[in-house]
Amino acid sequence: MVQALNVIRGLPDDGNVHLVKIGPPCEFNHEGTASFLTQMAADMPWNTVWVGPASPMATKLLPGPIVNYIADPDMCLKALRAACDNAARSDRLWFNHPARIMATTRDRVSRTLQGIEGLIVPKVVRCRPTCAADIVKAVADGDLRYPVLVRSAGEHGGRTLVRVDGPQDEIELELSAASGNDLYVTEFYDFGDEDGLYRRYRFAVVGGEVFIKSIIMGPGWNLHASSRIWNDATIAQERSIIDSFDTVLAPKIKPMIDAIYDRLGLDFFGVDCAVRSDGSVVVFEANATMNILVDIQLKPDLWSERTERIRAALLSLLQDPTRWAATRPEPRVTTVLNARSLIRMAEAMPVRASEQAVRPEPAAASLTAGDVLTKCMGERRIRDGLALSDTGQIADSYDTLHSVRLITAILDSIPVTLPEGARARYLFFILGRCFDANLVELCDWARRDVRNGATDQAANTLLWIERLLRLKHDIGLFRSFAASDHRIGAEQPESAFLAALDTLSDALLTHFGQAGFPAIGAAESLTGADAMLFHRAKNIVLLAKEDALSDPLPDDVAPDIVAAHLQCVAAAAAGLAMNRPTHINQFCLLHQVPELIVPTVLRLWTSIESDLAAGDLAEARDHAQVAGDLLSIMVLSIAPLAEILYPSEYFKFRGNLGATSGSSSAALRGKLLTTAYVRLAEHMVAQGAKRGASGHPHQRLMEQIARNRDLLYKWRALHMALPRNVLGSDGTKSLMGSPDALKAVSSMADAFAGKDPLTATLGRVTEFGFAPAGATARLDAALLSETGRVARDEFWQVQERIGPWAKTRKQTA
Repeated sequence: MVQALNVIRGLPDDGNVHLVKIGPPCEFNHEGTASFLTQMAADMPWNTVWVGPASPMATKLLPGPIVNYIADPDMCLKALRAACDNAARSDRLWFNHPARIMATTRDRVSRTLQGIEGLIVPKVVRCRPTCAADIVKAVADGDLRYPVLVRSAGEHGGRTLVRVDGPQDEIELELSAASGNDLYVTEFYDFGDEDGLYRRYRFAVVGGEVFIKSIIMGPGWNLHASSRIWNDATIAQERSIIDSFDTVLAPKIKPMIDAIYDRLGLDFFGVDCAVRSDGSVVVFEANATMNILVDIQLKPDLWSERTERIRAALLSLLQDPTRWAATRPEPRVTTVLNARSLIRMAEAMPVRASEQAVRPEPAAASLTAGDVLTKCMGERRIRDGLALSDTGQIADSYDTLHSVRLITAILDSIPVTLPEGARARYLFFILGRCFDANLVELCDWARRDVRNGATDQAANTLLWIERLLRLKHDIGLFRSFAASDHRIGAEQPESAFLAALDTLSDALLTHFGQAGFPAIGAAESLTGADAMLFHRAKNIVLLAKEDALSDPLPDDVAPDIVAAHLQCVAAAAAGLAMNRPTHINQFCLLHQVPELIVPTVLRLWTSIESDLAAGDLAEARDHAQVAGDLLSIMVLSIAPLAEILYPSEYFKFRGNLGATSGSSSAALRGKLLTTAYVRLAEHMVAQGAKRGASGHPHQRLMEQIARNRDLLYKWRALHMALPRNVLGSDGTKSLMGSPDALKAVSSMADAFAGKDPLTATLGRVTEFGFAPAGATARLDAALLSETGRVARDEFWQVQERIGPWAKTRKQTA
């Protein structure tokens, strides 16, 4: 039997993990890792030991060497300190020795790799600014030349990356300084090629052997998967470079890669760089945190064969510890120190503000699954950058992008023995916490804007708070059907929203105390930011006082389910803890509301069919009424998006939706809007033919079914307002590749209506709204045409079907 290999894992310093599967056993991942275990898990047994911020427990190491899976010293400093301390007191062999990982911060790597022949390594300095002037000073003190790139320490996805061309770029400097994070400032090196394109190479280094992973080609220097140009020319070029790599490019860069391998002293790491026409290599970063074994999802597939070669080489290296870098002498460069020196250096590093009140953690602490789940409770981010999938590509499914799979898993974990009424009550409770999580974040944004004098932005944020509170209040009005004759016995966790609202209220009082209350009776009050702030604050306080979704959790839901899952749902709703206000969180929340509701509606519809088979029309009517109330909430959830999500806000994250749309949701498109509804409607048609529509019990049931039907149609009709208002008309293509987004959603609605079995019994559903005429129609057409023009200009890649959207080209042929 193969001996299990010890693997040391550690939580990030902020404790954030990403729950992948509800247990037991729980499955999760987090940032700051070496990112290969998922692809290697089946190849050999692993004995996982956790180190990091947790209660001290006995470490259960098996005999033999140790694989260090902690890879980011900016994100996992505490865990690396613990691992370094263990390594310093042990004679075991280590894979990716933690002391050498400690030396892979961007600034240290820049210093370590200076002087290698043929290698261009831009200078990097680290600073902790309190204002823009601090960044300017860091540039001068570090003898850096403008332009420079500024990003938060520990950030790899480019979300915080900005280019600063000089001290005059006040906005970029102030935004970076306002993050409150340590920053890396890097000299910008223009690596554009003669044809006007930029190319980023990713190499994998396994035991000193170099492999090519991929090449991203794009029109700008900030290259990510979403900016990849993917056409016949670039496909052919990348295929040629990859196929000839071993004989053409590898021999040229091997001396430089060997030098990097010697100086970093790591067993497995990646190098992102540009290869210049003169043979020189510009290094962007070199570290152990890169995703190497995950393939991007584009056609044709140029990468899986190379990825398999990398995986096989890594497996061979892991199985032979005598080849590990730790068996060689320390890296031959003075800036890389031994384990004990690195521990002392790490202990002397400036302590982040969030750590100042934290006592030093035990050196050898391990985590249980329960500890990890506890960390998951306080999670603020479900995945690394909501816009990206684990492959580094734009997420290719609506479910993955919006964490719907997580929410579905949580809902499915409710005991099946609970009656539908208890499931519905639990659902209302979850919805309340989802909205609370978003409202807390919005209050924080508004408070910062008020204190910074950004009253226009604050007034707009208060509008979101007002609409979400209104929706939360309206949802609460529907809970009464499930709460009758029910004992309330469980203790309700305290909502954080009221405290956040109180803090916002204090900031508003200070603002109006300094600026004075606005002249709300004046004509200009209709457009004045302070007047809007005043009016919306009144509405928010009123809605908060009337909040009808605040009953405690019903006591027939198991307390351990609440403890294990409730705050994870709230975290899914909150999404990213972003450092600048956009409305992607609210977009995700409101699109998740149907996903939360649909599973219960589907079960209720199945129950109606069972009731009909048993001849219990009264029970069927009750189930139909509950389903109708839940569908009403779906309709309510559309209004905030349709009314206040403006094109400029939607454009900020439209590209993050990937080559997909809401139609990718299996629960909505695959069941609710097709098979489940049609099956229920066919049952009702057969029931009507057998019993006759005149019978009173049947008539009451049919009234509730008709209500379900009307609400479903109304939700579809209102849902079309979103692409209408933000994508416009005149042939704006959808993300799925439909040549006209508006016509596509309209055609889907027409097709649904044409297959409705209840049309013969109940007639066609009445159209909602009115048909504009005259000047109103001309205005509507002009507004939609202009919106479409802007949308097509903003997302020309979608229109041209290139880059990440090229894979859907066949759909438009």
